[in-house]
Amino acid sequence: MSARFAESVHGRVTAWVVLAVSVLMTLLAWRAAERYQADDARGRFEAAVDATQLRIVERLRNYELVLRTGAGLFAASHEVTGNEWRAFIGRIDLQRSYPGLQGLGYAQLTAPPQPQAAEGRSAIVYLEPPDWRNQRALGYDMLSEPVRQSAMARARDEGGAALSGRVTLLQETGEDVQHGTLMYWPVYRSGAPLDSVAARRAALQGWVYAPFRMRDLMDGILPAQGQQVAFTLYDGDRADPAHRLVGSGTAQPDTRYRAQRQMLIAGAVWTVDFSATPAFEDAAHSVQPALIGLGGLLADLLLFGALHALARNGRLLAERNLELQRSREALSREQAALRERERRYRGVVESTREGFLMADQQGRITEVNDAYLSLSGFPREALIGQPIGSVDAQLDTAALKDITRRVQLHGHLRFETLHRRAEGPPWPVEVSLSLQAEDGAVFAFVHDLAELKRLEAERQQATEQIRRMAFHDALTQLPNRRLLLDRLSQALSAARRTQHHGALLFIDLDHFKALNDAHGHAAGDQVLVQCAQRLQACTRAEDTVARLGGDEFVLMMASGLPEDPTDALTQVRVVADKLLATLDLPYDVAGTQHHCSPSIGATLFRDQSDAEEVLRQADDAMYRAKREGRRALRFAAL
Repeated sequence: MSARFAESVHGRVTAWVVLAVSVLMTLLAWRAAERYQADDARGRFEAAVDATQLRIVERLRNYELVLRTGAGLFAASHEVTGNEWRAFIGRIDLQRSYPGLQGLGYAQLTAPPQPQAAEGRSAIVYLEPPDWRNQRALGYDMLSEPVRQSAMARARDEGGAALSGRVTLLQETGEDVQHGTLMYWPVYRSGAPLDSVAARRAALQGWVYAPFRMRDLMDGILPAQGQQVAFTLYDGDRADPAHRLVGSGTAQPDTRYRAQRQMLIAGAVWTVDFSATPAFEDAAHSVQPALIGLGGLLADLLLFGALHALARNGRLLAERNLELQRSREALSREQAALRERERRYRGVVESTREGFLMADQQGRITEVNDAYLSLSGFPREALIGQPIGSVDAQLDTAALKDITRRVQLHGHLRFETLHRRAEGPPWPVEVSLSLQAEDGAVFAFVHDLAELKRLEAERQQATEQIRRMAFHDALTQLPNRRLLLDRLSQALSAARRTQHHGALLFIDLDHFKALNDAHGHAAGDQVLVQCAQRLQACTRAEDTVARLGGDEFVLMMASGLPEDPTDALTQVRVVADKLLATLDLPYDVAGTQHHCSPSIGATLFRDQSDAEEVLRQADDAMYRAKREGRRALRFAAL
């Protein structure tokens, strides 16, 4: 009886010891789960901060490209008029393609540096779109204000984009006042040397610039709803409230998740204070640690009860205790493996902005994330259980089998293809496949290439537009001076080689400036367009009609003239008389008749040294026609 009592006491002591140890292990597991949850939330917070910072930097770099394109327009043109600038802004669709920009303008350097104005003077001459806010800024001298002056000087000296400090924009009134900043890109005289700071200062012509209203800018970059992080943006390398630019989102009071970053944008330093929003805090909260603790305690109590009940029989207790211990260890390993798989899965699926699919060993979809559902338009139930190849709209069965074989062989594969949508045409994607060794599952990360393809097409279109603008007049679409000189040089070479004459007619509209001053630039532009159309109608397809600028046009006849100079001059006179008669007809502008007679200077070319010499001869002859009464033809001396 004593032995049985001792055995019973030993069994009860063992049960209590096991309970104490198991409760301790449960507490450790609960604390570990809490640390894991906190680390996971911190990682997702840092990822959200990185994503927000990247979106701000990428958008402002896109605005740098817009400024650079605008500067390219000035570099490619002899003169950019207000209508040409407005047409350029319309072609790039500023407000739709670049939300957040208050406008895009050009400031002309009106006076070089002087002792009384160290940086000179400037004036805003173009600013689009012409809304009521932007109209307030026209004519303003930005060099007169120190913050703007500093950024403009930096852009001028460095030859690139420069972002100003915090300012109050001229566009601000008493309504919806916001802090602002400006970005500048220098415009230099075409052909001037730019190999030193002094050379760039001497060649400066003006600045293409963009004003930003900071809250409008942030609203154009970041969505108004669903932000995971709130932030406050400061001008400078410190979070100084006196230099606060803008805030976005509502921060969770007393949040544990905070970060501070600095961004270098176009030579300016911005400091950003990030903190978690209530939406992030709600998503970060998890009951998993509590469930682990409660489940562990329940298991501990069940184990204690079993041990206590088995205390009467030492042998059976020992056997069952061993069995339970083994089961507990196996359960612990299973839980650890499950937590590891869950951690990897959550880290992959929840933190990525790309589409994600997971397929089992049979190649059927078992998981799909919300990003892919949003991109494809399919509901989750339409994809779960389907072959993973069913989402592909481009590859045939043989190609899909080859991809499966290569993934099984190498463990990973990346390729581009098209994926199906629930509605609409397929969309271009880049797919990255990864084989999971432990269970044979396949992870598929799907990167949307549609936006990248669209941006590439827009870039090519913009490049083609800039190339055309470099060689054609924006108003009349005729070849400009650069293209004319190139064709004239080729025609000179051909004339010397064949010993046939060519002819150049320099045409200027009489009294055009008076018409332009009296009726406005819009009426003058219509007259110039009609003049260009008449010139093209009077000439052959192989002739070149060009506009040099203002009311000056040139007709080049590169072929078809006789070898004899007298016969060639006779044929040129016939063409010139036709032009005199045609261009002397009234021009109809908005129902009103206007008269602008032409003065024409002509010259033959064959043996001249260069194109500029031929152009000068025709120009001199044209001015002689003007001096001798206008509406006349005069030939250069041969």
